[in-house]
Amino acid sequence: METPVGVLPAAVLGFAASLAVVSESDLTSDWTSPSLPGAFWHGYDDTIREMVFRMYHELCDLAVTAEMQRSSPPSEAQRILAQHHDAYRDLTGALVGVVEDEFDREPADNEWPLRTVLYHIALAERGFHALIHWAIARRRGGDGVSIEMPDDYRDSVSDPVEEAGSMSEVLRRYDALHTRVLADFADLDSTDLDAPNVWWEGYEVSVRFRLHRFNAHLREHTIQVEKTLHGIGHRQTEPGQLARLFHRALGRFEGSIVGSPPVLTDRQVALASELDAARGSLTRPAG
Repeated sequence: METPVGVLPAAVLGFAASLAVVSESDLTSDWTSPSLPGAFWHGYDDTIREMVFRMYHELCDLAVTAEMQRSSPPSEAQRILAQHHDAYRDLTGALVGVVEDEFDREPADNEWPLRTVLYHIALAERGFHALIHWAIARRRGGDGVSIEMPDDYRDSVSDPVEEAGSMSEVLRRYDALHTRVLADFADLDSTDLDAPNVWWEGYEVSVRFRLHRFNAHLREHTIQVEKTLHGIGHRQTEPGQLARLFHRALGRFEGSIVGSPPVLTDRQVALASELDAARGSLTRPAG
């Protein structure tokens, strides 16, 4: 499968990062750019805020069109992974604008800082990743293989998870794990999804259940991230909220093509160019 990396994600994430640090007062500043899409926008206010929503509109439209142009409908596994990826981009969007000295700040005594939350998320997802691999290998290898995954099996299928490093390093390692999950499981069929596995619960669950846990567990701890940010006094600005919208929209686009050959490549490149031009104008509002 084509994993969700490339010119468009880089442009969206770069645009969102620049948008997050724009002042709230600048959102009402005049902003004109000949590179922005479509004469059909004539009559809309030419402010930074309105231009931002134009770009958001284009990204949402791309996601819908991409899903419609898939060569085949997404499978059950691909739909589950798309939900997980949507949760992943919601998390990355929640972290836009967070600075390094906030990464280790405790929101209250004996409560996790962001570093610990992200480490826990990655550690759990590495466990899910290995368990699913083991369950599929067991299904294909026969009932003589133990349902209980060996302790050292994780190291054979994914890189160890590390808590140390800068915030960007921690996020980069988690991104690599997440991308690996999408790549490894996009082709699972219904028989694979029915395969049983056992972990800390002590009873058998299906791969389908475990695959859904990627999403549910990540949503749970994204809420914890939001509570932590509030607890450390991180102020969520309107530009920061707008930046998070772009992460979410990117997630919907990337999720729409999980397991699919590349689609709309020319349009992706064109939108990336528009976003790059718009990003360059964010720090130079006219008027």
